[in-house]
Amino acid sequence: MTDNRLLDLVDARDFRTLFIDELGWENPNQPDTSFDVDGHKYTFSQVAGYKGMRIWHCADLPPRKIQRALDVLVGQSNQERLLIFTSPTRQDWRWPRRAQLGGTNAKLLAHEHVVGDRNTHLTQRLKAIELDFDENVSLVALLEKMRDAFDQEAETASVAAARLMGTLYSELEVAGVVDHDATLLLARLLFLLFGDDAGMWEPENLFETFLRENTADATLHADLIELFVALDTDERRRNLPAGSPYTIFRYVNGGLFHDQLPLPALTTNFRTALLEACEFDWSVISPAVFGSMFQTVKSKEARRGGGEHYTTEENILKTIRPLFLDEYRDRLDRAWDNKAQLTKLHNELGKLRFLDPACGCGNFLIVAYRELRALELELLIRRRDLDIDDTETKKLKVDRTQMTLDVTDLIRVTLDNFYGIEIEEWPARIAETAMLLVDHLANQRMTLEFGVAPDRLPIEIAPTIRHANAVEVDWTKLVPRTDGRTIVLGNPPFVGHRERKDHIKRDLSRAWGANPSGALDYVTAWHAKSLELLADRDGEFAFVTTNSIAQGQGVQPLFGAIFAAGWRIKFAHRTFKWTSEATGPAGVHCVIIGFTRDAITQPRLWDYETISSPAKEVPVLDQINAYLLDRPNVLVTPRTRPLSPQVAEVNYGTMPCDNGNLLINTVGEYEKFMADPVAARYVRPFVGSKVILSNK
Repeated sequence: MTDNRLLDLVDARDFRTLFIDELGWENPNQPDTSFDVDGHKYTFSQVAGYKGMRIWHCADLPPRKIQRALDVLVGQSNQERLLIFTSPTRQDWRWPRRAQLGGTNAKLLAHEHVVGDRNTHLTQRLKAIELDFDENVSLVALLEKMRDAFDQEAETASVAAARLMGTLYSELEVAGVVDHDATLLLARLLFLLFGDDAGMWEPENLFETFLRENTADATLHADLIELFVALDTDERRRNLPAGSPYTIFRYVNGGLFHDQLPLPALTTNFRTALLEACEFDWSVISPAVFGSMFQTVKSKEARRGGGEHYTTEENILKTIRPLFLDEYRDRLDRAWDNKAQLTKLHNELGKLRFLDPACGCGNFLIVAYRELRALELELLIRRRDLDIDDTETKKLKVDRTQMTLDVTDLIRVTLDNFYGIEIEEWPARIAETAMLLVDHLANQRMTLEFGVAPDRLPIEIAPTIRHANAVEVDWTKLVPRTDGRTIVLGNPPFVGHRERKDHIKRDLSRAWGANPSGALDYVTAWHAKSLELLADRDGEFAFVTTNSIAQGQGVQPLFGAIFAAGWRIKFAHRTFKWTSEATGPAGVHCVIIGFTRDAITQPRLWDYETISSPAKEVPVLDQINAYLLDRPNVLVTPRTRPLSPQVAEVNYGTMPCDNGNLLINTVGEYEKFMADPVAARYVRPFVGSKVILSNK
């Protein structure tokens, strides 16, 4: 089965051969069905199916608004569906939009295929849902495979986007733009590029048109500065001459374009690269990877020095699912047929407050917001369907496609319920921008279902991202009290207790008190601040950290304080190898630990056969203790003497703590040192963890 074979069948509209013969799906089991919308009859033929999911083909290509109405009508009797609308030259594919697909981008879920286009994205999706003859895949697993294909498509696009950003940054360096100004400029350009492709304004490609028709190589810096001023000025207060190219741009607000940005003359190559970036579709990448895109311009040494480790979506989902998302999804399932319970759940979602006190570029906040908006959307769709199925509605014979909800007023999950703290300015800027963009993507998903969504320009609802040292900030003042839950989550800096500098010691003293244990890692300051914030609030917290917090002398002072305050471990992931969205991921071994004061919730635990293996959930019979074992909660304290005279005293092992300056890592280096009669005297072998664990 080749890509060309699949695309030939798609172009020929031979979908039955495609899905049954090539992809292994089952024969159709439903007759044709027709619907009248706006005086036109549309007929759907089922071409294949699998465990309740059906593929429907309509040999018409109506406008997207009509497609949405028809999708709703087909959904009356077929919840899981893929609709394909076709003409001889173009096709629109509307993929399933269920819970397993989470907050998948709207443009990926409803996308266009041009006949004759050899684009491989569609073939990758189709191959992802191929079924072997003897394969018995559940519907949930099939949907998850579909999501993996969407995620892979977004990741591929992200790699290309990172290259484009890297080129732009390099040209800014050539032009002499300082790092602060380069970061701010790229954040603004990212917003405009994304807005062009994501339907944020009309006409389409407004920014690209401006660049091509109203800028030149020599004046681009001045043209951009004038554009930024216009974007930060209310249309009613602009003093622009007639025919100005800036008149058509909407007022953005929100602070992104507020600060003055002095720019020198930019290079010809910069404008060329920017126009090339305009040709890329920025709306298909996830805002959660924006941080790693910008990280490509920083060195690994700089990232390690700041303790920055940008988190993959996989690791974020490992955190947010057991912390809160699985719980709310389970409640949605249980409330599925109960309007009152759906309303209660919806109101609770609106009372949630989220804080990432080491937010970096906002990855945790972005994914949490995206997934909660997707959950809320599913809830609103269910409420709509229940309203339509209401007895009075049936009596009135109201057409489902004509019934609308004022979804703008019904949105409860909003950006202003999300808070972040970030010590570096440029990641904080990216976090602010990315949150605005993920909100727009969520609104696009809403448009896909309801035809309408809130217009966010000018920006009036935004997250709060504080540029500061999180340990110095009073979290209780930053995050307003609510009668709902406050969720603290994130990936604080990875700095071991043996890598302390003076400012780290000061931060630990601020968090834990005057004389914190010398065994505490820097990350534990975030645990202490979480205990302070949630002392008299309903809430929970979870962090991705190095596995050292659950090992050795630091366990007792950390977990002793947490358990004494009434908390217990809600879920945990045992040691796994860190993977990062950024290039050259920092080499650390991590755990994820979430805490709750709820004594009823059953703890959940994940283990890994090797540090690089997939996570596997293991049963917990009693509780998860501080060492991430299903055992009694006994905290080991330091002793200077053996428990028994028959036990020998422990020797301190070999542990180089020299920042790599005294290590010989290669055969070539070894031979060089051994050839030096002075240095050779001091060369000593030692066995470390890499030898024991990885035979290196």
